[in-house]
Parts: sequence; C-alpha cells; structure tokens
Amino acid sequence: MGRRLFPPKTSKNDTKLGFRVDQGKWFADGNFGIAVQKNGKPHGAVMATTIVNPKKDKGEVEGVVDRLSEDAKRKGYL
Repeated sequence: MGRRLFPPKTSKNDTKLGFRVDQGKWFADGNFGIAVQKNGKPHGAVMATTIVNPKKDKGEVEGVVDRLSEDAKRKGYL
C-alpha cells in the first residue's frame, strides 16, 4: 500500500532483521499510517501500527517509536 521506510530492501537485511517498517495509507486529513510487519511473501503479520501527523510529529521520532512499541506490547510482540 505504501513504501518501505526501513531497512533498505536487500535479502541480507530481510534475513537478518526479519521485519520491515512501511509507510501506509495517506488519509484525507494529511496523516498517514506506519506499520511494522514481519517479512513474508507477500506480507507477514503486522506487529505494530500507528498514525503519524506530519505537522505534530515532525522531528518527534521518539514519540512515533514509543507508540509503535506500545502497540507491539499490546499485541504480544514485545
């Protein structure tokens, strides 16, 4: 749906890490989704998601990571 944000797509990265971070859907209000998911063909299980507000979250990477971590905990991945 979106594009890979991290790590760069290589077989080495995919094997070593086993997950990726993707930018998801853009919403009408200018926000967009971020998903951390297991690598798989075509896609693995979604481990965590959050919505990013580019204006509010600009320069606040830690806040986005914290929200992803909390969602992963709720889903039993951390």
